[in-house]
Amino acid sequence: MKMDMIRRNADDTKKKLISAAREILAEEGYIAISENKICEQAGVTRGALRYHFPAGRYDLLNELIPQLFQQIPASHTQDCKSRILELILFMQQQPVENPLVLIMEIWQATFADKDLRESVEKVLEQRFQVFFNVNTLEDIPEEVMPYRFMFWGTILSLQYHKNHNNGLQTIIDFMKAH
Repeated sequence: MKMDMIRRNADDTKKKLISAAREILAEEGYIAISENKICEQAGVTRGALRYHFPAGRYDLLNELIPQLFQQIPASHTQDCKSRILELILFMQQQPVENPLVLIMEIWQATFADKDLRESVEKVLEQRFQVFFNVNTLEDIPEEVMPYRFMFWGTILSLQYHKNHNNGLQTIIDFMKAH
């Protein structure tokens, strides 16, 4: 009985840490994620963070990414262009703390943070399958590339305009017409 309580407390602590990292990532971006800030927001010690995530924020983000992937709606099509439209509609419906935006925030940070890149590289490999129904970037049909750029632009717009979905309807209307 006591072990069950200890295990529940440990699970709660781990969830608090992941939630705190997600909130910081959404509100301030990867640059603001520090172990001290995560612990402060979660209300736990740094020792608790290292207990659950031995490599600190890198292990924590490696666990957060699959959770974010799970929050992205499953595809209703195998067509890459239609999938991109599905994802843009999803971003329009859920502009705040959108998992696509958070995943891309982490991915962008991998270019500047070698340790992060090494930690999350494997889990991020599935982004092409989840985003575009393809295994690699090279598998995206050439004629779909303009829509892919609209997808990235949508993410950047939400990321840098604090989750306002201004202009997304224009992109959606354009994609539906073409």
